[in-house]
Amino acid sequence: MFRFRLQQVLDLREKQERNLAGQLATAMSAERAAKETLDGLCAERQASSAGVMSGQSRSVGELANVAFIMQQLDGQIENANDLVTAANDSVSQVKEAFTAAFKDRRVLDRLRERHEETYRVTAEQTDRRTMDDIALSRFVHNENEQ
Repeated sequence: MFRFRLQQVLDLREKQERNLAGQLATAMSAERAAKETLDGLCAERQASSAGVMSGQSRSVGELANVAFIMQQLDGQIENANDLVTAANDSVSQVKEAFTAAFKDRRVLDRLRERHEETYRVTAEQTDRRTMDDIALSRFVHNENEQ
């Protein structure tokens, strides 16, 4: 029966990889949400800007109000850009950790496969030797009886 001595380490690496995969999915969904928020704010800013540029005459109060709204939107867009940048950084860090965990686990998987192959080859050789010994002893026994 084959037993891999580092199986517990391999199991821990697999668990760590699954954990990081979950973290990566969470980070990517947060990044996607931040980008959607930014896109929404940019679209709103574009619509507000298009409304001002439509050529209609507006009072000074309306223009001041629109300028204030645009200023607020610009601030929100800047904050959303910061959030997108932070989310991108988070995704990059988790991706790097996930890649490292994958490589670590893969190394142990290959080591396990090599050990298992060595065990299988050794077992086959032992079986072959046993069968050869049995065949030889039967041959010798049959020769002695004749």
